[in-house]
Amino acid sequence: MWNDHNRQFTPTLTALIALAIALLGGAACRGGGLASGSSAEAIIVGLPVEPAGVDPHLFATDALGTIYLSIYDTLLVRDPDTLEFLPSLASAWTVSEDGLEAVFTLREDVTFHDGTPFNADAVVANIDRVLGLGSQLGSARPLLGPVTGAEALDAFVVRVTLSEPYAPLLDALSQPQLGMASPTALRANDPLTYQFRQVGTGPYRVLTYDIGQELQLERNEDYNWAPPVVANPGLPALERITFRFLPSEDDQIAALRDRSVDLLIGGTALLAQQIQGSADYRIETSPALGQPRQFLFNTARPPTDQLALREALILATDRQTIAQTIYRGYVGVAFSPLTAATPFHSDMTGRFAYDVVNAQAQLNATGWIDEDGDGWREDAAGEPIRVEIVTVGQDQLADVAAQLQTQWETTLRIQVSIRQVASGAMLRELAQTGSYNVIASSQAGTDPVLLNAMYYADGDLNFSNVNDPDLDALLYTATTALDPGERSALLSLAQEYIMVNALALPLTEQTTIVLIDFGLSGVRFDASGRHLYLADLAFGS
Repeated sequence: MWNDHNRQFTPTLTALIALAIALLGGAACRGGGLASGSSAEAIIVGLPVEPAGVDPHLFATDALGTIYLSIYDTLLVRDPDTLEFLPSLASAWTVSEDGLEAVFTLREDVTFHDGTPFNADAVVANIDRVLGLGSQLGSARPLLGPVTGAEALDAFVVRVTLSEPYAPLLDALSQPQLGMASPTALRANDPLTYQFRQVGTGPYRVLTYDIGQELQLERNEDYNWAPPVVANPGLPALERITFRFLPSEDDQIAALRDRSVDLLIGGTALLAQQIQGSADYRIETSPALGQPRQFLFNTARPPTDQLALREALILATDRQTIAQTIYRGYVGVAFSPLTAATPFHSDMTGRFAYDVVNAQAQLNATGWIDEDGDGWREDAAGEPIRVEIVTVGQDQLADVAAQLQTQWETTLRIQVSIRQVASGAMLRELAQTGSYNVIASSQAGTDPVLLNAMYYADGDLNFSNVNDPDLDALLYTATTALDPGERSALLSLAQEYIMVNALALPLTEQTTIVLIDFGLSGVRFDASGRHLYLADLAFGS
């Protein structure tokens, strides 16, 4: 069985990583040295992803955020510490009282890498392009919500119009997936060729792109309009950056062993634990915004269509053990549908906490007990209670599923099976069939509007299959509420609904782990806690 193999896999992987790091330790005399292929003016960055493509508007993959921040600038940014909106390509902005339009005044000293001036027409071209993507899966279109278009009021003033108020508008325009691309380059290329000839206004420009392998950038020698979140207002210190795609743990181990990367963004907790004490790499972490590491319950498929069972599964989950044994203490436990660092997070600490006695009582009250003495609870028809978990082979979620299987079978005496798929795309495809009880699903983001896709009745990611007009109304009203106090109250109610109805099982907070060469300084996370601003990086103190 799959899960039997998985239970034996983690120690084997641990041994492999330990061996790799032991080999690294043999190079202790090189501490703070450069990766193979690097120089004092260039670095190699590893990313734990093999993207289908690289284009911020078409491939809005969160793992590519650092690439997009390096090539593109956005209209505004968020302060990583306060989450305040700050100017970037837009120097000022106003939102109308009814929320149906926003006017942005633009910087007048910015040019794209190809020499095209950045102006209002460029903003219009970018917004038109994103709106034209429609419902294309994985695109940046959902970020714009009810935006209907943009209009240049003069050379450096642009108006964005909406069909209804949209509280996340400014947040959306600060996301790397809405980076501003050269309209000249967009016109000269189709979506397939543009990713090889990307042109932004950012601190780095594209040199070469080898699909599935690496992306090479060189410094934009004209760059002098860095946003205030970047400490270095002038040229980046590094002349060249190579992003190398390392989708598997084996790839990452090999890169660290061979010292072929200077920086690895998004390393696993297991890898981080093994790297501790290395003479070559140090560890930096950041709380990540969005949803916690979690599983969703399918409310449309027996037996998880029963609230009592969903509640019992939550109560029988020992989050602390998962956080400590699988994620090695790099994350805290989570009890809410949003991570603690995310705006409008509701603190539910201690609620729905580990309570095996109560969990067992919940099931006993339903009459689901072991009638035939075989050690497993049965339903009213005398059939064993069976729950299927679907997970993906990323982020150590297979290990989490195995831990849940052990906990639930041991304490609740229900039968639990595990099905693992290879990718997020395959997981979404399987979710459309509804043939699961519990499924891994989390989203990254800096605004709680991300709850809509997961809990709207017609949401693209409504894997819990909840269908309640009251919840829809709560989420919709929260999205259109421009007053922060009103929005906070509505989102608090929505999060309460999600947990009281046991739609989700939050497990742990999210943390971004970066493994970085001791010689590199200037690590700076963006507001999401998931991406890095590389313009501040340099060798030496």
